[in-house]
Amino acid sequence: MHENELGIVLKHAPGSSHKISVLTTSYGKMMTVILDHRIMQRIQSGALIQLHGGKLQGNILVPTNTSLLSIPIPRNTHDLYWLHHLLELCYFFLPLHQPVRDVFMLLQHSCIFATLDHADDPGWDVFKKNIVGAFMILFGFFPPESLKKPLYAIKNSLLLFIDFDPEQKVEFVTKHMRMVGTIPLAQLNAWLITCIKTHPRMKAFKTLDFVYKSSTTV
Repeated sequence: MHENELGIVLKHAPGSSHKISVLTTSYGKMMTVILDHRIMQRIQSGALIQLHGGKLQGNILVPTNTSLLSIPIPRNTHDLYWLHHLLELCYFFLPLHQPVRDVFMLLQHSCIFATLDHADDPGWDVFKKNIVGAFMILFGFFPPESLKKPLYAIKNSLLLFIDFDPEQKVEFVTKHMRMVGTIPLAQLNAWLITCIKTHPRMKAFKTLDFVYKSSTTV
């Protein structure tokens, strides 16, 4: 593997004190064993880590060293559940060992977006659902015709290689959302739930009630 590999922690493996699921920049989703218990005790879902060296043991990566770079701390519970919903979607929908650089970039942006203060932004809730829609497109789902143009435009604007700080990125995409037209939130929620229902382990999802509690029952 690369000498230094960035990763975002998706989930702690059930029943293991050292194993985590990580989305990496170059290798996609991987199971990883962190041998340093001091680092492992500090790692949370959504944490940005750097994996140094190491090797594959079967399908599991065992890095030589691990650095904890940052942990996203959302300002409120709604944003916390939204962020964990994105992590959960990546954990369940992404295959192992397949590079998905756009997904990594969007998830890294989202971890930062969740930590910002959106108290004065009336469009933030819609913005969050549009990001979920962008993830679904990256997972291979096709939105209905009425949602296709605005969702693809938003996805592309989120992934632009522009040297914006996170606040500027939110402002840029929010303005772009207004330009491409308003997406009916109820229709967007219905499509997102339809996508999620296709997963055979949908019953294992823990964030649905919090993110879609005012939407169609799942």
